[in-house]
Amino acid sequence: MSDESSMPARALLLSAVWVAAVLLLYHSGALQAYFGTAQIGKFPNWRNFLMLPGQCIVLPTLWLLSRRQHNQCMLGLAAAWCGQHAHGMCWGAHLKQLRTGETPPSPGSINWCWDWAFVFFFAAQLVMDAYLVPDMGALMLLHHAVCLLGHIYGTFMCTRAFPFYFAGCIALELGSAACNIWTMYPQTPGLFSAYAIVMTLSNVLAIRCFNRCAYVPRMNICFGITLFGGLVVMRQRELLIRAFELNAS
Repeated sequence: MSDESSMPARALLLSAVWVAAVLLLYHSGALQAYFGTAQIGKFPNWRNFLMLPGQCIVLPTLWLLSRRQHNQCMLGLAAAWCGQHAHGMCWGAHLKQLRTGETPPSPGSINWCWDWAFVFFFAAQLVMDAYLVPDMGALMLLHHAVCLLGHIYGTFMCTRAFPFYFAGCIALELGSAACNIWTMYPQTPGLFSAYAIVMTLSNVLAIRCFNRCAYVPRMNICFGITLFGGLVVMRQRELLIRAFELNAS
């Protein structure tokens, strides 16, 4: 197996190890016993805690590792995915080689393992969330399904915009992590303000990523508006509703 073709398998193994650890902890019942079934919002607190390591540590680390891997030959993140990588093929050409087995015209090889790890890990987070909390409600299940379809589309169809999609997902997940922390400890002084600031900043960064996507040739604008724009509006609306409820109480 070539280095190029083995990258997805190695990344899938990393994600599988993480999923196995989370499921082991879930089925042990330790988190449920510690946090109980207390729920503020749409999820129990044990689930919110279970999502935090992935949101706060794993996903940002994968983004930083990917940036470090590619930054040696580009300014910013875009060149490697937009066909301008100085040391080998771009992301789209890499996908094509895996699909067809063709030898790329550009010399060299690039380690895409961290990018593949993000692809698999983020998909696993969405699927695992639905498995852990099957009674999250029809709207949240639909939200997860749309996010999963958007993840597939953003990864395999909008390949030239992939770096901005990658960064946008990280920004959104950090905002979700702030929400999870607040729902776990809602009485902590100042925590809602911190949640509001982080959530708003994450939404602004996601919109910024979408704005950059608009400059990438052949980027499907409808995809960006639906995924980033729709999510940002929903998230900011939820934040404002909670703020008004707290002020009224």
